Amino acid sequence: MRITVRVFPKAKKRLVRKTGSGEYEVSVKSPPERNEANEETLGLITEHLGVPRKNMRIVTGHRKRKKIIELYD
Repeated sequence: MRITVRVFPKAKKRLVRKTGSGEYEVSVKSPPERNEANEETLGLITEHLGVPRKNMRIVTGHRKRKKIIELYD
């Protein structure tokens, strides 16, 4: 399964919000440097969906705000 995530780095609060079917907005405190925001994003999605971190990866958008994350078994 793939989900689309729009990331807002350097936010004041950590937040995951579902905006549509398979679409989320994620606010993270980390800056978009040295892969910090990506790692925090995956951590928040892990907590929100209850999927282990080892079962997800960023497919596209490593350096962009809009990312596609793949969840697998």
